[in-house]
Amino acid sequence: MRVQGISRSSLTLVGLFALGVGSILGYSYATRGDAPGKEITVPAVSLPEPPQPIAAAATTAEVVPSPPPAEETPAQPEFPSDAELRSDALAQDALKAESAIETLARMPKERAVPVLRQIVTSGDEKVRVLALHALRTLALNQGDADGAVRNVVREAIYHGDNEDVTHKAQAVLADVENAASAPKSRR
Repeated sequence: MRVQGISRSSLTLVGLFALGVGSILGYSYATRGDAPGKEITVPAVSLPEPPQPIAAAATTAEVVPSPPPAEETPAQPEFPSDAELRSDALAQDALKAESAIETLARMPKERAVPVLRQIVTSGDEKVRVLALHALRTLALNQGDADGAVRNVVREAIYHGDNEDVTHKAQAVLADVENAASAPKSRR
């Protein structure tokens, strides 16, 4: 009788286990996206319009394809002239100098680097440091594959007559070198 009791309790446990597994499988099947009775929505796809037939009169005339529509280019911001920016950056007015250097940091690198080179070599200490930071910003935002920014910063280091400016230039060069050697991430 004891053997029979063990087998009945084992069968009861196995049955409960099977019922639990069946319930879990049924629930997961019912909550799947492709379960029967559950409506699946497919996004609508628009197809391009078929080409229109050419009129009979146009078959005898030469058909000249029209040029593709020009892509709209974003409006380029208006920047002051290089001479004006250089003059403002080297002026005695600190706010005017700071504003000119911030403008140079937003300009296309090809245009800003020559002006910043002149500022780094002939400005006072504060303006030179701001110009170095603008060079860093240009290199980090627009890249420095051609090495133009690094060359200007190296000039500031090698021909520097101020120890503080030289130290700041070394820090900027390290930042730009690190950014240039970092692997490109996919965005």
